[in-house]
Formats: sequence, C-alpha cells, structure tokens
Amino acid sequence: MDKEQEIAGWKRNCAVLGLALGGMNHFSTEILRVAIKAAAISDAEIIAIMEQVTFNMKNTGADGLPLEQETEILRESVQFISLYIETVIKQARQPEQ
Repeated sequence: MDKEQEIAGWKRNCAVLGLALGGMNHFSTEILRVAIKAAAISDAEIIAIMEQVTFNMKNTGADGLPLEQETEILRESVQFISLYIETVIKQARQPEQ
C-alpha cells in the first residue's frame, strides 16, 4: 500500500468515526433527556458516570507507543470525552425542538 492509499484510508476512517460520533451524540442526548424528564437520574449520578468513564479511559493504554505519546493521546482523549459528555448533558437539558 502506498502513502496516498494509506492517507485515503485514514481519511475514510476519520469520516466514519465522525459520522458515528454524531449519531452517538444524538442517541446519548435523547437517552439522557428521557432519564432527566423521568427524574430517573440525578446530577450526582450523571457526574459519577462521567467520572467512571474518564477513570476507565485512564486505565486503558495505547499499546506500542512511546510513553510520552501515549500520555498525550490519553490526555487529549479524556479532554475530548469530557467535553462530549458535558455537551450531551447541556443538549439533554434544553427543551426539545
């Protein structure tokens, strides 16, 4: 496989992940919206779930990478998922349109 094919494959994978993340965002928002309306989940429970997700991520490594690179990837991943979850929570609290 030449470099152009490899780059095209990575771009395709990024596009797939981007679309999947958009779908997961909508799905997560709707589930949380239903739970909030039903008073089935408290703010403390939402925070506890968020903390558990980030804790689990921190205990997962990126095999085969130098420690510096693995640390940076983990930091960016935790930052991303935290922002994602905060966004979903905000969206779920907004009135349905």
